[in-house]
Amino acid sequence: MPTSLSSAAALQTAVLDKDELASLPAFQRTAIELRDRIISGRLQAGQPLAEQELASEWGISRNTVREALRFLHGEGLVEYRHNHGVSVRCLSRQDVRDIYRTRRYIELMAVQLPETITHYHLDRLRQPLDLSAQAAASDDWQAVGTYSLRFHQCLVHMLGSARLDAFFTVLVAQQRLLFASGQYESAFQQPWLERDRRLWQLLSEQRLAEVAQMLMTYLEESERQIMDTFAAPRERLFQAL
Repeated sequence: MPTSLSSAAALQTAVLDKDELASLPAFQRTAIELRDRIISGRLQAGQPLAEQELASEWGISRNTVREALRFLHGEGLVEYRHNHGVSVRCLSRQDVRDIYRTRRYIELMAVQLPETITHYHLDRLRQPLDLSAQAAASDDWQAVGTYSLRFHQCLVHMLGSARLDAFFTVLVAQQRLLFASGQYESAFQQPWLERDRRLWQLLSEQRLAEVAQMLMTYLEESERQIMDTFAAPRERLFQAL
């Protein structure tokens, strides 16, 4: 069964140390690993989740997998369909609006408090930026999307609230389900690479009013881009980017 977490999962669960993670029930550790697969793009919207396959992969009981899936259902990440079993959830336009409304509240609060922007947090923010650049150079755009989400998790982590960290981790997983995938992901992710780096630069210079304005515009434009995917075929949308 999953007894350790990948680097992505370790960041998501920053409120827990290694011993705390090890002390969690098996179903919760399994749920964390599945959530990590969603955030990293390895599990995508609509993908079936077969209990027996997951149980065999990790050497755990189907009951443990079933409990983990119920846990993720409570987080809005999987859905049950009659006669079709469990699958990764497909989100709606209303979900998009709600996710971005929530992101604006939390992330803008995080970047407007000078006392939260320490050298520790700036270093922490820099790590996913560097990894994102490496992934882009390797043409791994799925990883670029994941590291961009990590960057925004680190923004929220500046607030120093374990509850907000945990809440935002679930929000990030839901956000990942909105991203384009496959051959279109490079066009989807490219516009945000430099913007994330510019946000970091402004934060490091304590130019907080500019950070807030840029972040507001960033989130508004990202929301519009996501909403457009509901209104146009992917081929036409990403040819226009």
